[in-house]
Parts: sequence; structure tokens; C-alpha cells
Amino acid sequence: MNTQKELYFTQIKGLIGYLKDVYNKRDIIKKKQEFFITIKELDEILEKYFLYFKNKSEVMSNVEYNYNEIKHLSFSSGNWNLYKSVDGKGKRIPDTNTHLKGHDNHAHTIHSHLLQVFEKKLGVDVKKKHISKVNKYSIKEVKIAYFCLGEMITNKNYSSILKKHTVYTSNKILQNPITKNSDLTATRENKAADTKHLKSLEGAKRLLSGIKNQSAIKTLNQAISTFESNYSLKYD
Repeated sequence: MNTQKELYFTQIKGLIGYLKDVYNKRDIIKKKQEFFITIKELDEILEKYFLYFKNKSEVMSNVEYNYNEIKHLSFSSGNWNLYKSVDGKGKRIPDTNTHLKGHDNHAHTIHSHLLQVFEKKLGVDVKKKHISKVNKYSIKEVKIAYFCLGEMITNKNYSSILKKHTVYTSNKILQNPITKNSDLTATRENKAADTKHLKSLEGAKRLLSGIKNQSAIKTLNQAISTFESNYSLKYD
């Protein structure tokens, strides 16, 4: 990969990773403020990031992927300042004592701007927040989400559930029901299958975030954490 291209792609990937870490309350307190950027700096990165795609199709594919990675995240806004002061030469001095609230406020600013840029690229109807394939989940993701909600999928309600969350209509969703936590946390004997399962867990989390059921999200976060640990032990 072109060195400059790799730099901008890595920066966008790093920002998305940071947003996920703040959202999941992971180890972010040690993150140095030199990492943080202003909206102006973010726009400069995005402008160069978009230049390195080969064609419009590649742009749309990557932007839609990144959009789906962050669209379910949410952060609290605030008046936290990125820099506490300016030295005699006008150089910004980072505040090294950043607390979780500061990260949450900064993540809100970056997240809101990235969503706006991605939605504009994708042609999203901002009022409806809908594009093709967005908010459409796999059968497995729906089954995981409804297990965490504590709602049983039955012959009577499966049709309305599918219509609400997926493009599928088959009653296959009734097959192999998820009945216990170990169905979410146990690894298989196949790395590809386990990697796919992890993506299904993350997809189910996006569904639950849209519903805004914090109790179910907490249950799923615990399952994801356990599965990730099991996955690392098995394959790393």
C-alpha cells in the first residue's frame, strides 16, 4: 500500500477504534491528548483519505462499512476544551489530566462530524437515517439480540420480527434457537466460524443500540468480552 495512503487509512481506523473504546469504556484515560484532533484537522485527513480510492464503488463500500461501524455509537456533549492553555509563542498546551468525561465530549464531536461526512457521501436521508442494507441484520444477529432482550421468538411473532429487522421472511429463524449464554460465548473448532460469530455478536449489538435497551446491551457486552477472551486464548 502507498505510504501516504496507509497513513490516512490508519488515522481513520484509529479514530474509529478510539470512538469504540470510549463507547465501551475501555482503557482510554492513558490516551495522550496529542492523539486528539480538531474538526479542521479531521477534514484535512478525510479529504486526503478519499483521494486514494480507485473509484466511486470502492469509496462507497469503505464509507458504508465505516458508517455501520459507528452509527450506533452515542456520546454526551459538553464544553470540554481540547487544550487548557497556550504558551507565549501561541503553541497549544494539551491538558494531560483528561478525565473520562473529557474523552466522551471529544468523542461526541468527532463522532458527529464523521457521521455527517459519511452520510453526505452515502446520500443518506438524514431524517430517516436509511440507506440500502443499513439497519438490515442477519437472522443470527436478530436471534442473539432477542435472546439478550429476553424475548422468545415464536411461530406467532417471528414474521413481524423479521419484517422489522431483516430482509428475510423464512421461518428458519425458529431453527437452532439460542437458549443459554454459552451459545454466545463458546468457541467452535473453526477460526473462520468463530470470526464470523464475533461479527454476528457485534451486529446484534448494533441492533440493540438502535432499540436503546441498555440492559440487553450490557448482557451482550459481557458475552462479547467473554467470547473475545476465549477467542484470544484459542487462536492468539
